[in-house]
Amino acid sequence: MLSGWLIRLSSEQFAQVCQSNPDAVLELTADGRLIALTPTGSESGARNSRLVMRLLPWADQQGGWKVFDSSTGFRLVDVSVLSPDACPDLVVELAGPSEDGPRGLTALRQKSQITDAHLPSPPSPN
Repeated sequence: MLSGWLIRLSSEQFAQVCQSNPDAVLELTADGRLIALTPTGSESGARNSRLVMRLLPWADQQGGWKVFDSSTGFRLVDVSVLSPDACPDLVVELAGPSEDGPRGLTALRQKSQITDAHLPSPPSPN
């Protein structure tokens, strides 16, 4: 189980691991810890899809905004690589009822603090 290993990776090593394991859902913390995420369940996947479908028209209307699915990793200023459920300027995470695990509420709250501190400013309106 990858999430139980005490592995520290550089950004380059993380990129190599991701290239070698394209089906794995991985994140990298600022201190180099590898986080392996389990696939979402069908209900979470359906909620994610509905969220993306609702955000797309809004992003298109705003102009210059992009919406990404939850498997997209973003390298933040602190060198962590995280994958929010929507887009890097407006980070949305869907949480399950559990507090535990890499998709639990505790982990999502920590990720939210990191992304709040390290996301670039949204694009200026035209």
